Amino acid sequence: MTSVRGFQRGAGLIEAMIALLVLSFGLLGLAGFQANMIAGATDSQTRLSAAALADELLAYVRVAPDAAGCYQFPQPGACANDEALAQTQEWAERATQLGFGTVTASSPAAGQFRVRLGWTSKTAKDTRALEVTTDVRP
Repeated sequence: MTSVRGFQRGAGLIEAMIALLVLSFGLLGLAGFQANMIAGATDSQTRLSAAALADELLAYVRVAPDAAGCYQFPQPGACANDEALAQTQEWAERATQLGFGTVTASSPAAGQFRVRLGWTSKTAKDTRALEVTTDVRP
């Protein structure tokens, strides 16, 4: 006659292995979640950098609206202010160093100025852009 204890031999080991398997799947899920959060934070930082750069160039234009043509990029408009041209070039170089592939600044209509910065998202691998337009009147 076989005892009940004979059938339970090794059951504790199997339960422990199943618990480790469930725990390992949980930890893998947690690691994936953390990786997605880090990538999302990187995208947020890029968007914040784009907003700061756009605001910087728009501030230059608002301070000197008569020199708005100098702040157009990549093709400057009518400009007689070498300092404004130098500021625009320095601004565009910083934007490129920060990883923005598309960098444009233009005056689409009289009294308006538009800045557009584009980049490739690290999470979705798609193209993203920030476009800011402001009124510029002397």
